[in-house]
Formats: sequence, structure tokens, C-alpha cells
Amino acid sequence: MPCADFNANALYFDICSLSYNLFALMRQILPLEFANKRAKYVRNRR
Repeated sequence: MPCADFNANALYFDICSLSYNLFALMRQILPLEFANKRAKYVRNRR
């Protein structure tokens, strides 16, 4: 974990979990072309 403080690490974990879940939801909404792609690919694809 990035910090020595437990509360800071808990917040970091919550933010990581939220971003993972949002991307998983976004994968369901996007076209099938992006279904198995990583976030970096989707972000750079415009």
C-alpha cells in the first residue's frame, strides 16, 4: 500500500475499487469492440 497510515490506505483501496467497478460498468455499455480491452486501449481510442 502507498502509505503507512491505515485510513489513507483504506481510502486508496476504496478509490481503486470504485474505478474498477466504474470501468466494469462502462464495458457493459460500450460496443462489443471494447468488451475485452484494457482501460488504456479504450482511453486512447478516439
